Amino acid sequence: MDFNALRAIIKNIRSQVTCPHCENSYANEDLSVVSAIDNRCVLLAQCNHCSTPILITAAINEPLKGSNKARIVTEKRLLEEVRDEEVITPDDVLKIHELLKDYKGDLEQLFKGADKKE
Repeated sequence: MDFNALRAIIKNIRSQVTCPHCENSYANEDLSVVSAIDNRCVLLAQCNHCSTPILITAAINEPLKGSNKARIVTEKRLLEEVRDEEVITPDDVLKIHELLKDYKGDLEQLFKGADKKE
């Protein structure tokens, strides 16, 4: 996806998509591109008012007959609501990184070990 297409998608999202929790509009800095492949992209929108995160999938489709403007199709999905005590902090990510850095087992074994610690 080229820069102009991505810019058109972001402009479309800013004008048509609002936070599903508080109806706040998104600013450019509230949107992060997760993936952009061919004519599709996935963006993370984090509301700057209530911090509700959503994933937005968007695609640029061929123009409708009789039109020369490409159609932008978006879909938003609310990420699971997270209570304050369930928020993943940067320290949590670093701890997991350190745990996995030298880990030599398989994932099943790793999760069995986590169950025993609880």
